[in-house]
Parts: sequence; structure tokens; C-alpha cells
Amino acid sequence: MEATLITPFNSYCTHVGFGAAGQVLAISENTVFKGPILLDNPAPSQREIMEDAMKSIENEKTMHRMLQRHAHPNIVHSISVLPEGIFLERLGMSLAERLTPTALPVDPGLEVRWIQQLVSAVEWLEGLGIAHGDLRPSNILLDNSLWQTVQVPQAYLAY
Repeated sequence: MEATLITPFNSYCTHVGFGAAGQVLAISENTVFKGPILLDNPAPSQREIMEDAMKSIENEKTMHRMLQRHAHPNIVHSISVLPEGIFLERLGMSLAERLTPTALPVDPGLEVRWIQQLVSAVEWLEGLGIAHGDLRPSNILLDNSLWQTVQVPQAYLAY
């Protein structure tokens, strides 16, 4: 029997993407759900992947709970942290998507603003004793309001 992906809220969502730790599902225009990759009838090697994904999501949930108490405008906000996963605000696109060669040029003033926002978020995290382990354009998100604000996702955070 072949392994199949278990998707929570299957009838209410669509897959937005997969990462090393989990799957991201669009719940609404403004909300996504991130949970571990779970398989029905996994092979032995897939069990290890699932266990690693669950550990990563648990770490991410710990970070979200802590950052709910210490919010920053340039760090993605969690709406709710549940045993099954995390509800997050849904953002417009990644910085990598915005900077593709076919995209409209970015105003230099906006680039400076993005850099200042990233520095502010990283300084905030470091002040809390947290490091982001994978900060790159595909892991930097832009809001839906004309892409004026960058936000750092809480995946890959560690004490």
C-alpha cells in the first residue's frame, strides 16, 4: 500500500507549499495553517521524516508562543498555536518572488526600507537570544499592502 499525505482541514483548504518541517495550507485569503508532514501508511524511511517534521513544528510552536508575548512588526504573527499546528497570517509573496527578472523594478527607497526592517527584526530576535538559521529571499515574506513591509517567518528559529 502506498503512503498518502494526511491533510488536516482537507475540505477547507488548498496546499500553498511544503517545507523541510511541514506543509502550509491556505485556510482563507488572510490565514494559513502550518502543520507537520504526516503520512498514512508510511515506509520506515518516511517515519523518520515525519518524526523530524513533528520535532521541527514543535520547536516552531515554542517560538510562536514566545513571540506572541514579544511581538515585532517584521516577524510573522501567529494567530493561534494548537496541538495540530499553527495558524498564521497569510502574506502576499516571498522576496524571491518579488525580485524575479520579470517583476517590476523595485524603488531604491523601498529596498532601503526592506533592509531596515530586516535588520530591525534580526536585532529583535538576537535581543531575545534567538537566531534565524535560514534567512534568504525565499524565506523573507512581503505583506499584501503593495509589498511595503517585509516579515521574517518564525521557521528556522533557535535559542
